[in-house]
Amino acid sequence: PNPTQSFIQIHNLEQPQYYSIINMNGQVVQTGIAQPNERILIENLVNGNYIICMKNGSVGKFIKD
Repeated sequence: PNPTQSFIQIHNLEQPQYYSIINMNGQVVQTGIAQPNERILIENLVNGNYIICMKNGSVGKFIKD
């Protein structure tokens, strides 16, 4: 869901992928490995807009509410 409060999920992910979550100040605030069909927990992030960058080059935006 977007905006979200506790998690995001990457669709069409066929294999594990490294990711970075970046805030609007350009700071990397979270990194990890996204697994197919699993949620990425973002409860610890402050409310705001974020960009998620996957190692394969995919980029997405989400809002933590």
